[in-house]
Amino acid sequence: MVKMNNQNLDNSNANKGKTENKNIFIMKNEKGEEVECEVMMTIDSEEFKSSYLIYTDHTMTDDGNINTYASHYDPTGKSL
Repeated sequence: MVKMNNQNLDNSNANKGKTENKNIFIMKNEKGEEVECEVMMTIDSEEFKSSYLIYTDHTMTDDGNINTYASHYDPTGKSL
């Protein structure tokens, strides 16, 4: 079973002072630059015992679509 959530993630410690929106997080791109990303949804898979984060950096593709990404994450905040 897969459970999809539109939820606010508690990332206040990681981005303390950077943003008030809990759906926003900061990551570094391949150039080492900080990029602000927005969580679109999370997916929890009981079958695979994994959680996934669907997010965007609000950049656009050449044909005008918003770039979206998926990453495996640990909702407890522990390192994978």
